[in-house]
Amino acid sequence: MRITPSKEEQAVLINRADEILIGGKTLLEWFEIYQTEAEKYNAPLRRARSIRSQDSNRSYVTEQIQRINQPQKPLSLFPFKSKIKQYEKNNNVKITQQTQIKDNKVKPLNKLQRPYFSPKLGSWEIDLVFGVNPVTRRRQHYLFAININTKYLVVIPLIIDEKNATFILAALKKLINQVYVNNIRGDGETGFKANIIRQFCDDNKISLYFIGSPFTQHNRVVDSVIRTIRNGFGQDLLGFATPSQMQQMVDIYNKTPHLAFMNRFTPKQVQYNRKLEGKFI
Repeated sequence: MRITPSKEEQAVLINRADEILIGGKTLLEWFEIYQTEAEKYNAPLRRARSIRSQDSNRSYVTEQIQRINQPQKPLSLFPFKSKIKQYEKNNNVKITQQTQIKDNKVKPLNKLQRPYFSPKLGSWEIDLVFGVNPVTRRRQHYLFAININTKYLVVIPLIIDEKNATFILAALKKLINQVYVNNIRGDGETGFKANIIRQFCDDNKISLYFIGSPFTQHNRVVDSVIRTIRNGFGQDLLGFATPSQMQQMVDIYNKTPHLAFMNRFTPKQVQYNRKLEGKFI
C-alpha cells in the first residue's frame, strides 16, 4: 500500500530537503540524481525535436548534447572582463585565463543611472528567474535576492520547475537563515502575493512591497544583477540552468569589486561590514 505524505509532511520535506539524509545523501541530492537520470532517457526524443526545430543551430545543439552527460566542471573563465584587475587586487589572486565574453567596461554613470541605496538595513529586492536546459527543455527556476545597499547576491534554486508559492516560501526560509532580512520588495509575481508568503513575513517581522506597474523602477537593482549574471554565462545556456554552475557564478560576482562602491569594495565585504554599508547609505 502506498502512503502519500500530507501537505504538512510535504512542507517539512521541502523545507529540509538539503538536510534530511537517506542512504548517505540528502533529499535534494537524490532529486538532482533523479533529474540527471531522467534526462538520459528523455534526451533522444528531446534531441531529435530540438535538432528539427533548430537546423541552423545544429552544431551548437550537438555540443550541448555531448556536455549533458559530462560531470560539471568549475568555471574556467573569469566572466567579468572589465573587473579583472579589481578582482585580482581584492582577492589576492591572478586571473590567468581571461574571459572571451564581452561586457560593458566601467564608465561614469549619468544622473539617472547612479547606484540606488535604501535608508533601511536588510533591504532586499527579489525576483524569479529561470534557465532552460537546451536539450531536455526543462526549466530550472531560481529565486534571485540582492541586498539593495550591499549589492550582495543570493540565488536559491527552487526544488521543482514551477512558480508555486509553497516552493517560493521554502526558498525564502533559506534566505532568512543565511542573511538578515528586514524588508523585501519585488514585482507583481503571483506567487509572491500568496497568503502563506505574507503570513510568513508577518511572523518574521519582514515588511513586503510588491508592485507590477511598468512605470516604476521598483526592481531596478535585481533586474540589473540578473542581466549581469546572464551576460557572465554568455551563450552557455546549460550552465545557467545548472544550480552548481550558477552558484559558482554568484560566488565570483560577490567577490568582484562593485561600481556602486567606486570599485573599492566587493558586495561580500560590504555585506559583512555594517560600517562600510552605512557609509554608502
